[in-house]
Amino acid sequence: MLAGEIRRDHSIPMADSIIAASALKNSLAVVTYNTKHFEKIPDLEVVKPDYREKSSQESVG
Repeated sequence: MLAGEIRRDHSIPMADSIIAASALKNSLAVVTYNTKHFEKIPDLEVVKPDYREKSSQESVG
């Protein structure tokens, strides 16, 4: 199981390893502000967005 191998080899949380494995198997990039865990994984494209949109709650009021 790829997610288990990623978790074991890179010491990252299971949820992140599942995300990484899914991206690798489907030739997709991971888009996240939390790049810390994902940057450790070879051949995984990690994209950090340039900005965050304001939530609808922040823009009201």
